[in-house]
Amino acid sequence: MINISDYFEQPVIELDYSTKNLPSDYLLRQIIDGHQYNGDWDDINVVLIGITDGCNSPGNENCALAPNAIRRELVKLAGFEGMKIADLGNIKGNNVRNRICALAEVVPFLLKNGIVIVVLGGSQDYLHPLARMVAV
Repeated sequence: MINISDYFEQPVIELDYSTKNLPSDYLLRQIIDGHQYNGDWDDINVVLIGITDGCNSPGNENCALAPNAIRRELVKLAGFEGMKIADLGNIKGNNVRNRICALAEVVPFLLKNGIVIVVLGGSQDYLHPLARMVAV
């Protein structure tokens, strides 16, 4: 088994995953911090993976900011009672190639465990490699 936290950085924004004042179906109540999860991955339904990279997106460089902006809004959604979602953070890497290699290690592990992967942000450089990883 791989150590998932080796591949991810904590999101820049701080979300209080322990908020108990919200109704039980709010998405924030369903999300756990993937960095601190030591349980059985078979118990996780969905993971969030951020890609903070916009280097090859002329005119859309701000797509690197998308993962954290999306997280801020996602947690406000309702209707997710009973789901267990792990926010793994933002994929590590110094360049596109490094991040794709890291994803190539993590994505098959998650898929093997029946986990739905939601990718937040990133440039189009990641679309084809991610599609190939999922299609295998």
